[in-house]
Amino acid sequence: YNNFNAGPGPVTLNGSAIYSNQAIQLTDQGQTGVTAGLIFNYITGSPQLSGFTANFNMAIGPTTTGNPADGVSFAVGTLPSTWGEGGPGTARSLAVGFDTYENGGTGSIGIHLWVNGNHIAVNPTNPYTNGTLVPVQISYDQTNGISVSFNGTTIFTNVNVTGFTFQSGDQFGIGAHTGGAAERAIIDDVQ
Repeated sequence: YNNFNAGPGPVTLNGSAIYSNQAIQLTDQGQTGVTAGLIFNYITGSPQLSGFTANFNMAIGPTTTGNPADGVSFAVGTLPSTWGEGGPGTARSLAVGFDTYENGGTGSIGIHLWVNGNHIAVNPTNPYTNGTLVPVQISYDQTNGISVSFNGTTIFTNVNVTGFTFQSGDQFGIGAHTGGAAERAIIDDVQ
């Protein structure tokens, strides 16, 4: 469990990610064109790992650029130092994206699932919270697939994610991105 009260703890902050106000701020409301990565150094995957449950609080917003953009994603697998709402896009990764900007197609506003860089599902729930921290739960196991709840609402239940398996050295992390518009993205109370 990391509530960040005593500092960032055993994490790596990349790109625009900073420790601020006893939480991790991935992007800020006036920061356009930035990407962030928060890597949890204290947990790694291995072939023996068959699943996980991640709980954290997330706030997306406010914005000072009119429209909020672009979003946040939780990911596990081979992770780069920074990534955005579409997940890391690596050949071995499982990601849940929280997209707040309408780019059309797989970049629509909503909560998305990505496996090995491929988009597999979307729920049109808008994840923009206007700065309010809300609970997120992501559960995965090799038998039942992935389930996601956001702010107390079930978004996905037992979605099959064929093609993803844990490997030695897999990382867990959260990334965020802004483009021509921006938003503040905060992560807290990770367990």
